[in-house]
Amino acid sequence: MKKVTALLALVGALTLGLAADATIDVQIEAIQSAPVQERVKLMNEFKKQLMTMNQEERQEAIATLQAQMQATGEMTKTQTRERKQLRVDQAEATGDMVRTQQMNQKQMGNQVAKDFINATGVNPNRGNGGGGHQPIKIPTH
Repeated sequence: MKKVTALLALVGALTLGLAADATIDVQIEAIQSAPVQERVKLMNEFKKQLMTMNQEERQEAIATLQAQMQATGEMTKTQTRERKQLRVDQAEATGDMVRTQQMNQKQMGNQVAKDFINATGVNPNRGNGGGGHQPIKIPTH
């Protein structure tokens, strides 16, 4: 009797697993054939379903989705868009870093000039100051 119950439980689990696989395949097909706006909605539903799965089921479902997308070329299109966006983001970050570096260099140059003027009383942009002039104090902050 215990063997029969265990066997029935195993068959039931396998049947549920196959039904879940079939459902995932149907969802993936629906996602691929849907227009862009509908695809986003279906993908979000698919993600919600993934959250309810255990780790092994989730990995299988994701692997199936990736395989299907690669077979249709959709994965390549997505990766291409992501790479383009990554390059744009990197270019923006590089530009920001260059601007920040130039700003820091300008601030350091200004600070050095102020320190020089305060220490010597000579403004390098005006010559030697003309003899007996008092040092010019420039507030730093």
